[in-house]
Amino acid sequence: MKALVTDRGRLCSDIVVLCQRLISTYTVPFNLQQKAFCSVNGIDQEHITRFDEKKLVDSVCEILEGGQWGTLLENALSKYNESTQSDLMISVLRKLKDVNLAVSYFKWAESKTNKPHCLEAYNSLLMVMARSNNFNKIEQVFEEMNLAGFGPSNTTCIELIVSCIKIHKLKEAYDILQLMRKFKFRPAFSAYTTLIGALSTVHETDLILTLFHQMQELGYEVNVHLFTTVIRAFAKSGQVRPVVVLLVRGNKLLDESSDEKDGGYIPQGKSLRQGFWG
Repeated sequence: MKALVTDRGRLCSDIVVLCQRLISTYTVPFNLQQKAFCSVNGIDQEHITRFDEKKLVDSVCEILEGGQWGTLLENALSKYNESTQSDLMISVLRKLKDVNLAVSYFKWAESKTNKPHCLEAYNSLLMVMARSNNFNKIEQVFEEMNLAGFGPSNTTCIELIVSCIKIHKLKEAYDILQLMRKFKFRPAFSAYTTLIGALSTVHETDLILTLFHQMQELGYEVNVHLFTTVIRAFAKSGQVRPVVVLLVRGNKLLDESSDEKDGGYIPQGKSLRQGFWG
């Protein structure tokens, strides 16, 4: 009996050693952990191999920001097998501030894996542009996204527009929305309304009207605040005719919506008309 117990103990010990050897020679996918269990004397001993995600991301960022893009930098990145994996790349992009560096890393990772990037990776790259206020390569990124069947998320779309507004580049924000339309993307509702609000403060009525019509083409619902903002922008610039046209159109929309009571929808016609004249 004693010999049996001893043999069992040795067997478990050998299993533990074997598990450790297997784990040490296995490259664990980024952001995952490999677990091996062995029961000895009724006690589970857990052997875990994991990457320190933050340390790895910081290391890659340090390499990228340590010099100009070139062979030496690429060789340094290649030492990290995980540097091309989507999860790591997205985490790195979220920390980068240099667009050119981000684009180079983005392309390098794709060339190494020979696989197209995921939607989140493209959105992360666009967010680098928003943070740095550098949109020189945004059309190229939009084109690639269009070919891949992707489109910017609502959050990314809004951030791109807000970043332009913050530095008073309203025309650039307008151009970004037009680029989205060019590639058949659907800009976020809030991206439109935010830009219209900003344009109304500088009396860019032509751009406002274009954006307003585009929203209608996309099927976005006209609300009190939006209609009031558009009308007041024209009124302040002394353009009476567009105001009258918008009011007539607004009243027509109200009349059409007054019959829509299905699903508990009750239009607030009175408050909307008051908003027009407010």
